[in-house]
Amino acid sequence: MRFNAALIDEAVTTLEKLAFIFASANIDRDTFAGSEAAVVEARFQGPFSGRLIMEYGLNGLTELTGNMLGIDEEDVTDALRIDALKEAINVVCGNLLPAIGGRTAVFNIDTPIESRRPAEEAVGHAQGVARLDVDGSHCDLYLFIESGDPDDDAVSAG
Repeated sequence: MRFNAALIDEAVTTLEKLAFIFASANIDRDTFAGSEAAVVEARFQGPFSGRLIMEYGLNGLTELTGNMLGIDEEDVTDALRIDALKEAINVVCGNLLPAIGGRTAVFNIDTPIESRRPAEEAVGHAQGVARLDVDGSHCDLYLFIESGDPDDDAVSAG
């Protein structure tokens, strides 16, 4: 999975700057097996097209939302949690695409939507996977490139 490092870097940086959430890679996956999560997806088009999926453990999503919106955790609603997660994936995607496609490449990112966790066999086809520990919860990201090639000279010339 050739874009793991870039995806991890952009996700960790975004979570720290956007939500004051400290994330680290290389977590023990068994810790979060079966835990409930919210999942969102952002599709993008440009020199290459695809989608980014973000799964965030429900037990940590209230903190992410409260931090992003600057509100007390008891004021966080389900709708706000999903909106905050959609904004987080939008920012990660917006930072990731120029990092792998070049700073001059132009991308359009669709409005993020609620989604579902990709099947394990689909994860094997992802070009990037980031599995993060976020303050006792988890955040997993999956990058799927569906057309075009980020390593194309026209893309990476930026």
